[in-house]
Amino acid sequence: GFSIEMANGEIIENPTTEKLEESLKTLNDENFYLILNRDNGFLQTSTSDQGYIIQYSDQSGMYEAEEYFNHDRMIEIFVAYIDDLDWKELANKWIKM
Repeated sequence: GFSIEMANGEIIENPTTEKLEESLKTLNDENFYLILNRDNGFLQTSTSDQGYIIQYSDQSGMYEAEEYFNHDRMIEIFVAYIDDLDWKELANKWIKM
């Protein structure tokens, strides 16, 4: 299953897609990151002046998207991840860290 962890200390077990979207909408300068954990890795985002930074981890390592994302695109990637759709295709390039 999935769980959400946020900078403000909030943890949500087994979130719905709707709850994930709600949580992502609360990101701001104080509550500046969100991690969506799953059994074999995670997807995380944090706020920056240029936009949202997105990173993921799986069995092969940790990666960061080459570009920054606007709010809507960032949510689209997270929703695709929790819904097990082809979320990696929503970024131009992932760079191994």
